[in-house]
Amino acid sequence: MMKRTIAFELFGEPHTGNNLFHLLKRVVTFYKLENKVFSISFDNASNNTNAVPRLKLLLNPILDGVFFHTRCAAHIINLSVQAGLPIIDPIRVEFKKMIKEVLCNNNKRINDYKKYCRSVNKKCLGPNLDCPTRWNSTWMMMHSAIRQRETLQAFHNRLYERGLVESSYPNSKWEIVAKITDLLEVYKKATTYLSGVYYRTSSLVLNQVFFMATKLNDFEFESEIFQQIGNAMKEKLLKYFTNIPPVLSCAGALNPMLNVSGVETLIESVAFAFHLTDNDSNFVTNQQTYFNKCFREMFDIYLNKYGLSNVTQDQMIRHAESSSSRN
Repeated sequence: MMKRTIAFELFGEPHTGNNLFHLLKRVVTFYKLENKVFSISFDNASNNTNAVPRLKLLLNPILDGVFFHTRCAAHIINLSVQAGLPIIDPIRVEFKKMIKEVLCNNNKRINDYKKYCRSVNKKCLGPNLDCPTRWNSTWMMMHSAIRQRETLQAFHNRLYERGLVESSYPNSKWEIVAKITDLLEVYKKATTYLSGVYYRTSSLVLNQVFFMATKLNDFEFESEIFQQIGNAMKEKLLKYFTNIPPVLSCAGALNPMLNVSGVETLIESVAFAFHLTDNDSNFVTNQQTYFNKCFREMFDIYLNKYGLSNVTQDQMIRHAESSSSRN
């Protein structure tokens, strides 16, 4: 596997789909890549989406472009989190205020907190506040505070008893923050795994979708606030992963840890987690059939191009299926 930056172009305004197409056409033509592009990944900006049909005509991808356009998985994860953040925001603001009252008020209070931590033989991890442009900073703020929850809670209660802060921060609110942190951690891990550069990430997407779907499914049995958060984030994931893109399912099948049977199991698991079978009892079967069709057709293309002349297609398929069953 190799990563190469082959062009770094100035893209002048307006950033329309037509202008984007011509920019990419110039690069692809210069490097003679017209018949070598398997798939292309964009975020879901409208100009990117508008450029895709013309790029398909130019690049003539295999199987009429069924694998061609893939939306960036990390971008979709970000959109899902952003859908839930407005609901979380009142909780986040109040929690951040409590942290600042302990760790960001003045040097004397910070030193007093450090002394208190030493007196109870606990670590002081310092302030770790979030910023509005990075959702994972909200997770980092909450995660860091949860790790020193015992000392933060006790010290803040001392400040309240002495009249140095307006109100206490009750244990029930800590529990809410802990559950939100647990949810955001699944998204944070998925973003980290899928942002890799020197290892394959497309074969890992289905696993991460399953983890996120399972965690969101758990929120259906929580209080109303958690149901609102879970529903908002789930709705955004469903927009892009109700129908699993073939490039992701087939990449998963090429992962020795999954193979074809593993992908079929993940498709079923994701569908059940998202309740996609409630209104369509054939949903899983249709998705699995479509995946197998795309995978077999892709296999045929590469077999015809690179397969050994003395090995028949049926022999190759039987070998692949026997290897899958053993794994």
